[in-house]
Amino acid sequence: MHLIKKSSRPLKVDKLFCRSLSARCSVNSSEGVLYLMTDTEGCHDYKVVKQDLASGKREDFYVPEHGQSVYEVDIFKNFMLLYLKNVSKSIVKIIDLKTKSTTELNFGLEVCTILPGANEGYDINEVVMFVNTPFQYNVAYRYNFLTKILTKIQEPKLTGEKFDESQYKAHIV
Repeated sequence: MHLIKKSSRPLKVDKLFCRSLSARCSVNSSEGVLYLMTDTEGCHDYKVVKQDLASGKREDFYVPEHGQSVYEVDIFKNFMLLYLKNVSKSIVKIIDLKTKSTTELNFGLEVCTILPGANEGYDINEVVMFVNTPFQYNVAYRYNFLTKILTKIQEPKLTGEKFDESQYKAHIV
């Protein structure tokens, strides 16, 4: 994977990453910084590496705790959302890109998957995500980065007897 600076003559080509069967990487950018999601450099799973475009300086930005895996990343102008899985439980870690302060959204469910919504726009203050469990259909939530308020915005209305999940134990095999 290469970064080509179009404004330089001759064209300047910087190698960002060498892909192989044992090394994978994807890249996003925000405000002059590249964020590489990669499974190399001594990480047990994907981690996020930050590279300044001007200086080329590279450093670890987020390394998951042991047992956690990063399965999705959303990057906006001021915030990054990391969708993390720990065994069967999903959480969302929100990182302020300027201060690096974090907020963690945990829906309190033992078995769930949290999926990003179609959060179009770069300079936005709210995102939509869906929580999916074996016990119910997707429930939609809206999170406001500025107020740090999570609001349920849509829950399917099902007819019939309500499923009592406390009567069952679920785990991913």
